Amino acid sequence: MPIFSDQYPRLELALVAILVFLAGDRLHAQGLSGSIEGIQPQPARIFLFDTRGSEHRLVDSTTVDRKGIFKFREQSWPTGFYQLSLDKNDRVDIILDGRESKVVLAFAGTPLQEHIRVVASDENSRLWEYKLASRALQTELATIKLRRSQSDPFDVAALARLDSAEAKAMEKRTTTLDRLIASGPDSYFTRVVSTDRRLTAAAGKGSVAIASAIDWADASLVRSSVHPRAMLQYIQSVPFDDPLGLIAAVDSLLAWSRPETTCWSAARAFLLRVFDQFGPEEVAQHITDRYVASPEALLPAEAEIAELVNDRLRVAIGATAPPIALPDPLTGDTVMFDHLLQQNRYTALFVYSSSCDHCHDQMPGLTELWKDLGGKGFGVVGVALDDDRAEFLATREAFGLDWPGFSELRAWGSPAAKALNVKATPSFFLFDEEGRILAKPYDHEELRMLVEDLLR
Repeated sequence: MPIFSDQYPRLELALVAILVFLAGDRLHAQGLSGSIEGIQPQPARIFLFDTRGSEHRLVDSTTVDRKGIFKFREQSWPTGFYQLSLDKNDRVDIILDGRESKVVLAFAGTPLQEHIRVVASDENSRLWEYKLASRALQTELATIKLRRSQSDPFDVAALARLDSAEAKAMEKRTTTLDRLIASGPDSYFTRVVSTDRRLTAAAGKGSVAIASAIDWADASLVRSSVHPRAMLQYIQSVPFDDPLGLIAAVDSLLAWSRPETTCWSAARAFLLRVFDQFGPEEVAQHITDRYVASPEALLPAEAEIAELVNDRLRVAIGATAPPIALPDPLTGDTVMFDHLLQQNRYTALFVYSSSCDHCHDQMPGLTELWKDLGGKGFGVVGVALDDDRAEFLATREAFGLDWPGFSELRAWGSPAAKALNVKATPSFFLFDEEGRILAKPYDHEELRMLVEDLLR
């Protein structure tokens, strides 16, 4: 009787799955070994780092014995770029791809990247042939630049010869790269180079061209420089002063990365770091609210970003309002914010500054919303980041702000602003009566839509 028959389709599928798994495990297990001449002291230790954009994380290490031989334990390395290192100043790039059963390298000395020879690995042979060609090009271009600086600026013929030499040098590297791609059309090296070329071609052609230049759910590209480059290029296609456009760009990048958790996690961490450092503030908070603190988060926050978002998580959507004491500059009384929240089903907190023109633009619409829905379970509380009592009062009078208003008169030193992690004005928060943060509307128009829907 044959092993597989129509009588046992489920058993057949199960056996196939087991065989495929076992075969796949053997195919993807990879050995990494080599030798280093003249290494001191002996024995030494060599470290393996994986690559995530411009960052490198230690993933393994092994001993270099007294003969200069090293061998990492055989395992299934995720495909991508890695670095071998003897110390932080001596690192060499390599590629690991489970489709190759082994990578064998020989170093004629140190530093490693100056003495590498690939004994076994087509991937690394391509990589290092290209790297050496690039180094030769840089040396040649430096020589041409020096000669050009020493040439007579009116010697047209000499300058033309230098221009021709420069063009030929550039063409030589391109020819080398094309040959290496042709020698391994399905290689990881080719995948990265081809993606990089598509991104270069997409520059200046808009977000659609950039989005089409890369497979956002290819986990192997995370272990290269092209993945963060593509994200940055896509973000830069949106005007920096368009927070809503940037938020939409973030949502798109994370949606495209979502099929592969490695890609999604790397994208979330990269985007958080970028917007936390460079702003706009509301984009960083949006990432925290939607992709760290909410059920939409595929994974918990990694250690590398947990500290980064710690303050933001305190005021993420779904969190409870921190205890805040609000002084009234008009009466001198102090009211606890949670007490104000208990007076309505929903309360909007408007954080502003009396000297902020964008804040002034929101005031008429917010006041109108309060008048329309103030008797239906909706309230408004204002907190001004002012330092002048007269200016605070003048603004309330000029714009007819009849809803409760407060200020510590400490400007950006406001304890309320710090407790709520406010980094820009105007800022809106929408709370329920139990103090939970329901939303952070962009403006009074979005706030109106949210409240009308809640009170319907």
